[in-house]
Parts: sequence; structure tokens; C-alpha cells
Amino acid sequence: AAVIVVSALTAAAFFAGRRTAPPAPHPLAAQFGILSTMGGFDAASVSPNGQFIAYTGGTTDGGASGFSGAGALFAEGAGRFWLRRLDRLEATPLLDTESAIPLFFWSPDSRYLGYMAEESVIVRELPDGPPHVVAAMKGRPLGASWNGRGALVIGATGGLFKVDLSGGS
Repeated sequence: AAVIVVSALTAAAFFAGRRTAPPAPHPLAAQFGILSTMGGFDAASVSPNGQFIAYTGGTTDGGASGFSGAGALFAEGAGRFWLRRLDRLEATPLLDTESAIPLFFWSPDSRYLGYMAEESVIVRELPDGPPHVVAAMKGRPLGASWNGRGALVIGATGGLFKVDLSGGS
């Protein structure tokens, strides 16, 4: 009986050591295009949760945006912003973005999109919330980030600025 127990334990140890790990999952990849009847696009940003893409499109009169290089990012009324869920084909325009500068930033939870327009920093709840001015802009905007503590960090030619979302400058 002892021989049977030892043989069973030896076989169990042998087969347990030979188990192979399941194959690693393949990373998911997606490819998509941004098609617009309004012309081309010039800037795009995917939300942190991967469900949305915000991008610039053509002007409100149906013409192409006409951006031609980095200086055009600051052209007055260069184009409007569009929002598209990545599980859908159609995009919707974000109203009141015709004078916005296409330097997008997202809230960490992807519920809000921020951008600059004229001399203001603007945040809006998606998909169709109204724009809220949260700060005055100092200098030419270079970019922004929304940290996990509820503050914006804005880069401009005047330096770096931290803005609490309750407002400020």
C-alpha cells in the first residue's frame, strides 16, 4: 500500500510540474479613420478610458479647416471640435468651439474635456454639457493636463500654472 501511495505522489508531482501556463493574450489593436464632410482634421485626442476621440474638423460654413502647421493651431475660428464614441461611426460637433484652440485635455475619468479659447481655459461635461470657463489664460497656451487631485496644470509662454477646478487664474 505504501508503494501505491508513493507512486501516486510521484506521478502527481511529475504532472504538476509539467503544467504549461496558458498562452498570453494578444494585445488588442484597432485602426480607424476620421472621416469628415467638413474637411480634414488637425488635432485629435483619445479619452483616458479609450471610449471617445475628440478632434478638430472644418469651419462652420462647411469649408476645410485650412490649418497649415503649428502656427495655424492659434488661428481664430480655425475649426470646430467633434466628439466621437469609438464604438460608433458618427461624430457630433461640440457647440461653441469655433474659436477654440485644439489643445485638448481630459479629466482622469473621461467625463470632461478641456480646452483653451480666446483667453480662457474651458471645461465641459461630455457628451453635450455647456462650456464652463474655469480660469483666465496667461500667455500663449502650450498644453494642459488634468491631475487626479482635481487640478489643471497649464503650460503657457508665461510659465506653468496650477488651477483648482473651483475657478481661478
